[in-house]
Amino acid sequence: MSKKTTTILYWVTTGLFAAFMLMAGVVESIQHISGKEIMDHLGYAYFNLTILGVGKVLAAVALLLPPRKFTILKEWAYAGLAFTFFGAFVARLSAGDDIGLIISPVVFFAFMMLGYTFWKKLPRS
Repeated sequence: MSKKTTTILYWVTTGLFAAFMLMAGVVESIQHISGKEIMDHLGYAYFNLTILGVGKVLAAVALLLPPRKFTILKEWAYAGLAFTFFGAFVARLSAGDDIGLIISPVVFFAFMMLGYTFWKKLPRS
């Protein structure tokens, strides 16, 4: 795969993923009623929405920084989001939710890992 193709694929996947995390983070940070309903269903306190929301917003910003800058910060952002998706998967599974709700964090994790893979394949220039 050429450098140009890898760069384009990186920015498309990372841009879409970061946009979704930014939107989700803002909605969670303001403790929207939909988030509160999910927290009630899963048995978590509402303050978790603020923690998750702020974390997603910060991670989205970190992922949108230039590819070869702040690499440790980006690694932490990817790791934090991976833990978030794993936690969401386990919480949904434990709550006995439908398969679509159980699998959705895995789908987001896979999409995130696609961007991560392209990031790691970018040339070191």
